[in-house]
Amino acid sequence: MFDRLRDPHSADAGFTGPRLGTWHIMRPAFLQQAGTAGQDWLFGTPFTDPGSVSRTFGAAHRARYGTAPGRWSPEAYDAVGLVARTLERLGGAAGIEPGAVAGHLFDAPYRGLAKTLRFTTDGNRTLEQGPPYYFLFQAKGKAFRFLGRSDQVG
Repeated sequence: MFDRLRDPHSADAGFTGPRLGTWHIMRPAFLQQAGTAGQDWLFGTPFTDPGSVSRTFGAAHRARYGTAPGRWSPEAYDAVGLVARTLERLGGAAGIEPGAVAGHLFDAPYRGLAKTLRFTTDGNRTLEQGPPYYFLFQAKGKAFRFLGRSDQVG
């Protein structure tokens, strides 16, 4: 699938700019199949590096599950935290209806590990755009190295 990256035409044409991709192809097969042509590629992702959010997050995850947190772990933790905060604000009783939770989930910003979640107030309840909603990784060796928030990487 990624064999086309080995095609030397872009280098022959003098292209020296960045090579970019999205998180959808950011997996071991990319690094294996692309070989040296895949090195230094940059990837935009909606997820952060689990090791970058908190020293205690990774340690707690390893203690609980016996493995390092994977992709999307901080974002999943934040989603559960958003729901838990909403349940707490509704009194935390066992009889809280799902509709009540849904009705109040988007009321206030939620500061999570990965990012602060803010939703529009126009009735659509969509996630407001703004930093840090995307993160950058770079293909280095046999891994993807976390570079940081997209708005802070120079």
